[in-house]
Amino acid sequence: METMPSSAADPFPSISSRSADSAENPGGTTTIRLALDLQDPLLPALRAARRAMIREEFTLGLDEGDPSLLDAEFSSKGVVWEVPLGQVRRAQTKLAALVFRAETAVEAGSRFTV
Repeated sequence: METMPSSAADPFPSISSRSADSAENPGGTTTIRLALDLQDPLLPALRAARRAMIREEFTLGLDEGDPSLLDAEFSSKGVVWEVPLGQVRRAQTKLAALVFRAETAVEAGSRFTV
């Protein structure tokens, strides 16, 4: 498994979340958003990384309490992922790994392979 560089600052600078914890939503969920630009050269690499990570989820299974990338909605404008409050950190870590894999593939000159 790949490791991501650690940062003393916010490790998820481009990932935002909004909590929704109300009487209508007693379990509480958070919407995690990752903004993307349609012209971003990283977009094809993100798609390839997402496919690879979903294959890994099917092959290796998910750890207890891990959210699945299948539940995240991907578009050319970004990623929107509704997750239970207890899974927010794991979902953010997964999105950070997704971005890291895509950036690594782009830097290595790989067109779509992750």
